[in-house]
Amino acid sequence: MIKIYTILVLLLTMTLFLIGFTNKPKTEFTDPRDNQTYKIVQIGNKMWLKENLNFRTNTSICYDSLNANCDKYGRLYSYSEAQRACPEFWRLPTQQDVDELHERMGSNKLFKIAAPDEWEIKKAKKIKNELGLSILPAGRIDSLLFYSKEENKWIDTVAFHQLGIATSFWINAIETSEGPLHWHVGEPIGPRESGLHRHPIFPDIHKFSVRCVCEVEK
Repeated sequence: MIKIYTILVLLLTMTLFLIGFTNKPKTEFTDPRDNQTYKIVQIGNKMWLKENLNFRTNTSICYDSLNANCDKYGRLYSYSEAQRACPEFWRLPTQQDVDELHERMGSNKLFKIAAPDEWEIKKAKKIKNELGLSILPAGRIDSLLFYSKEENKWIDTVAFHQLGIATSFWINAIETSEGPLHWHVGEPIGPRESGLHRHPIFPDIHKFSVRCVCEVEK
């Protein structure tokens, strides 16, 4: 009788342990396509990658073409490739997803989502990352104008820039004549502050980061 009682107690203890283990919030996701593991965080009813996507596609690229930058900052994607870059059951965030984040961030849109000790900007010490997104200043690829003294004219060129001070993410939204919607985080670009923006871009030249999101399992 004592043996049976002991066995029942052990089975009950194991069952309670397994229930507690399976109910723990997930903190990592492994992409089955290449076995890369990403940290994840739940914000509201959405699960977000805490790291930029680093899945290799045909035209995605590392900042400055350095593999070490992909390891830290993820890859930079054209708009067309970003649309299909996320793993199965994950997707690009929508405008509503970002708007919900902004509501939680309040006025300090950068300080609550940025990774501490990574930003070369004013007031960097105020970054606390309360929401846990750990956004890095991954830079971007842009079509930029620069003035050539030799040719005495403005020249359009494609360049990496803003590493350390800003990052931009593609957003899943209907494209307009003003260009695809994207989410800029960090130092202002001209008159544009952190937030959602549309402005004329070249979707296959400009390359931004990707943060994937999915609905929380009920």
